[in-house]
Amino acid sequence: MNYIIGHSMDALVSAFLLPHTTLIHTDKYYDPHFENDFIPSSAATNYFMTLFTGFFEWKVNEFNICFNDRGNLSRTFTDNFRRIYCLSTRGKTTVESSYMYQFENPQPYISINDLGPNESYNFLRKTLLSLVENKIYKNELLEIDLLSKSLLFDNEETVNYNKLIWTDNINEIFETDTKDKVKYIYECDFTSENDISLETMFYKVFAIGKPYTCKTYNGGKIYYETTKRIYDNNIEGNKIVGYSQTVQILDNLRLTQKEGIELIGKSAEWNLAAGIDSTIIRCGEIVEYFAEENF
Repeated sequence: MNYIIGHSMDALVSAFLLPHTTLIHTDKYYDPHFENDFIPSSAATNYFMTLFTGFFEWKVNEFNICFNDRGNLSRTFTDNFRRIYCLSTRGKTTVESSYMYQFENPQPYISINDLGPNESYNFLRKTLLSLVENKIYKNELLEIDLLSKSLLFDNEETVNYNKLIWTDNINEIFETDTKDKVKYIYECDFTSENDISLETMFYKVFAIGKPYTCKTYNGGKIYYETTKRIYDNNIEGNKIVGYSQTVQILDNLRLTQKEGIELIGKSAEWNLAAGIDSTIIRCGEIVEYFAEENF
């Protein structure tokens, strides 16, 4: 049997595209609303969306982004802005070109049923979850034995696996040379008149010289991203109502396999350029490469 382990969008996409697999959903209660992600428009994702004909309508749309350079707003960024932003988020000024794709303005994304960027992302997530629900193993995974290629669950059942796909943080199962730091995501209410105005024009604002590096307007809330803990009860006059912690990758490893386990997704591959489109491509490669393994 082939197993996919994880709770991310990458796990759901993989379970949908790889028919002869069982999904071990590591966090059944996971709330993705702090992700603020979207479905990028690319050849891979556009093809992927055609598989849902009859489930929903979709089209390619765009959203605008803004750059806040120490209080000065612009639709374009300077080279100095790029260097300072990369230093703040990655700890260095020279980064791979793929990291700067997020600065392209406007950004093309897949809109489902005329929904916005993150609403479309969450709609797809819920659709995939319903479509692969019968493939989800209900018990909790306790241990992976790489030597015997077996999985131990909380009901004391042990099963052997043929192939294993890991989509969560690689550091949960391997010791690696990853470099990272904590990233905080703060959820805020709209209380600032300035943001109420900006929200009508932009979806994202990248910033330098601020206590945050990016903010996203999403579903009547503002989500601030920062690598520094904020102790005030508001950001720019917007009341903080919650926060989440995640990992900011500093140096990409771009791993695809380790000790026989296939790695898919940003934190599994430790690759900031990984996303839905690369997951779709990786699943196609796995089907082709392991044709005799009946993926």
